[in-house]
Amino acid sequence: MESFEAMFNENVEVDVEVDENNISSNDVEEDELNDEPKRPNKRDRNMSSTSRVLNFSHFPPPHSGCEMAKIIYGFLKDSGIEGKIFSLTLDNASSNDKMQQTDGLLCGGKYFHIQCVSHISNLILHEGLKVASHVIHKIRESIKYIKRSEGRMRDFRACAAKLGGITTKMGLHLDVVTRWNSTFLMLESALLYHHAFISLEFEDRSNDTGEKMCEFLHPFYQITELISGSSYPSSNMYFMQVWKIECLLIQNVNNEDETKKHDN
Repeated sequence: MESFEAMFNENVEVDVEVDENNISSNDVEEDELNDEPKRPNKRDRNMSSTSRVLNFSHFPPPHSGCEMAKIIYGFLKDSGIEGKIFSLTLDNASSNDKMQQTDGLLCGGKYFHIQCVSHISNLILHEGLKVASHVIHKIRESIKYIKRSEGRMRDFRACAAKLGGITTKMGLHLDVVTRWNSTFLMLESALLYHHAFISLEFEDRSNDTGEKMCEFLHPFYQITELISGSSYPSSNMYFMQVWKIECLLIQNVNNEDETKKHDN
């Protein structure tokens, strides 16, 4: 194990960026595992990692997987670490898949080529949202109806204040259809004010399904907060959230509730 760690302790992150003049550049970063860190962390006092930029340069077309593989391999060879690569961190793009297959990883990438967690989460979510699309549409239209009129918005606030029991200053959120995390915020706000909707004689049949969908979306919303295009977090940062999502799916796969069952 010690010899294995000594040989394969490098992770390489590759990012292709395009500036406002449509000029592409490659940013190659190296994360190296150290045995005796200067500042050991609380979780593991024997290991730490350091990060540095290996190369940042212009990347002329074509931007195919084969060309990218040649360029990245050249960077690794120049740095003398071409035989020490433990893993590659890449964006979710077909050209990157080809580059990964060409450059390869230890054991052919069998244990280290893992699909993008953002992409997988997005696929699960879109399937789940299809099940309750009619309910989400009703809630969206109800909020839109209230927010379009200053008078209706005033009456809604007065109704919510009269009913009481609302301890948050959160107002009604209207989602952006193409951004599912905003749909979670919309459902969350609608559930907080559902008694006010009832008092204003809005249909309440959507409330139960909306509550279930909000519960379903919550762990996905949390993992989205952790994962962004700028931070590129490693798997240890979001592993617990992925585990929670797996538990949620397993828990509800045989659920008697048809909404939760079809969500999963």
